Amino acid sequence: MSGDTITTVGSNTVRIISRKSNSPFNPVAAQYIYEKFVSFGLNTRYQVNNSTCINVIGSKTGSKYPNIHYIICAHYDDYSNNSTDTIPGSDDNGSGMCAVLESARLLSGFNTDYSIRFIAFDEEEDMMIGSYAYVDSAYAHGDSIMGVICMDMIGYDGESTGIYNVIPNHLSLQLSSGFCNSSLIYQIPSFPMEVVSESAGSDHLPFQIKGYNAIMVMEYTFNPYYHSKDDKFSKINLNYLTDVVKAAVVTLASYNTGKYITINHEPVVSSSDTSSKILIYKVQSPMRIAPAGNSPRVYYKINNGIYSYLSPFYSGNDTLKFQIPGQPKGTSIRYYFALQDSVGGVCLTLPPGGSGLNPPGTNPPPSYNYYEVFRDGNYCSSTLPKPITDNHSTADTVTLNETGFIVKATVSLSLIHSNDGDLILQLLKPGIATINLSQRNGQGGQNYTNTIFDDAAAISITQGTPPFTGSFKPQNVLNYLADEPVSGKYIFKVTDVAAGNQGSLTNWCITLQYKHTVGVNEEILPSKYSLSQNYPNPFNSATKIPYSIPKNSDVSLKVYDMLGREVRTLTSGYQSAGDYIVMFNSGNLSSGVYFYRLTAGEYSDIKRMVVIK
Repeated sequence: MSGDTITTVGSNTVRIISRKSNSPFNPVAAQYIYEKFVSFGLNTRYQVNNSTCINVIGSKTGSKYPNIHYIICAHYDDYSNNSTDTIPGSDDNGSGMCAVLESARLLSGFNTDYSIRFIAFDEEEDMMIGSYAYVDSAYAHGDSIMGVICMDMIGYDGESTGIYNVIPNHLSLQLSSGFCNSSLIYQIPSFPMEVVSESAGSDHLPFQIKGYNAIMVMEYTFNPYYHSKDDKFSKINLNYLTDVVKAAVVTLASYNTGKYITINHEPVVSSSDTSSKILIYKVQSPMRIAPAGNSPRVYYKINNGIYSYLSPFYSGNDTLKFQIPGQPKGTSIRYYFALQDSVGGVCLTLPPGGSGLNPPGTNPPPSYNYYEVFRDGNYCSSTLPKPITDNHSTADTVTLNETGFIVKATVSLSLIHSNDGDLILQLLKPGIATINLSQRNGQGGQNYTNTIFDDAAAISITQGTPPFTGSFKPQNVLNYLADEPVSGKYIFKVTDVAAGNQGSLTNWCITLQYKHTVGVNEEILPSKYSLSQNYPNPFNSATKIPYSIPKNSDVSLKVYDMLGREVRTLTSGYQSAGDYIVMFNSGNLSSGVYFYRLTAGEYSDIKRMVVIK
């Protein structure tokens, strides 16, 4: 496929030295793929979309559901910014075509319940013409497509990370998780990493746009030889490529025969509850689960202790129940589930990635389920009452020295004042947040009496009437304090913005629920906001944009043209702290300079990128 080896196509001996859409070798590559599919016994056809774009489709009919099918696909064309270069295209996308061809070779004689289509798309590098043509036709004919696995650049691992990306949109998460689990269950050395994106650009995107479940599988490390004459076979990491192809084959075999294990579990949620926790697992498996001494287990450990295991106290139909003993406040609990088949051949853990047989799961997975028993406290001022005077602010401070990070905050207070509509009530944590609890509400009314500000209250303070007794949502959320350190100063401030009325602040308290660590699974979170340079840059069809947010934030990532006009929204919404990579598909954008801007909380940054077509 990439000119490293002479081969035979038809009756001719050839070297396929380039697969650009305008290259005379591109139709030779199509014929090579066609003949491979035929040699595997597949029902094979061309789909001719225009004078230069030809898809190659090999089909295998399912024994139970012949009219329902899965698809594995890749594009076989390649691209160069230099029109005179001969481009081998080994990684982009000879590597993806390897996955399609090898899957076809292995599964063509394998009895599957569903049909499988093995598709080589042309002109992915030119606005995905081949895949859009196929999807439009399939959609018009009402094809029943269960899932699509698109393999695009899976042969380069220059940094030897052993990681590859599995990229779904929000509708394709189950298919993506199945791909990741297939790799982990069978202990395939290279490690899948799920990266959700609504705009990642390759041949899976047209399927997603039409509502089909589709994912893209792609290498993690950017290939610096991408779209150049140095994208050669010698740059391919064959062990890495083999691992990713194995994961694709296993996924197709599992889904097409229904022979895969599903485990459903709703993880325990952290809370202040010190009672025991019941863990429920629903397991569906085509193979017998080991009984007796090798029956399923839950391993758990307290704080930084060692793992202990639990046997199920209930086992019926497809349901297993385990009970973790109650723990005191301030405790963290990690746990995972493990089972093996009755012959001791396969171990499966949840979260995936663990191993060990007889008994199952003695080697923990790389991640785990995690919950905390939160600590809490009610902290009240000891320096009240204080007067509230005209056109003046009254402030009172509570200082805390506890260690931990805030989960939830509520504020309670009582004050005397003859016109609540003159008052602005605020909670301040210096350097962190100023939260407006109530702004001039209750005109003409008197007093706040045992008032509680709680984000979870049923009504807002703006809907209440003096003396505002009971619970109310504040005008700004107290959740701004979430994940901030407990220690520090908390200032309650009352500002009387008009003359003619006096009063006093009689009491106020802050109630905090807090945990001992910020990150779930104690993951290392970024220390600051950052927006990184996209790569590759310049680019033709797709590029990656990395960014980091150190705390939960409302995040917006948008692309603008040279005139400042917004051309694409890539991310918009609330995101947890962490590192992110967003795929940006240039789509129908013309060549030129564009800018992308990240806004998160009070942080904002802009960087420049170049599209070349």
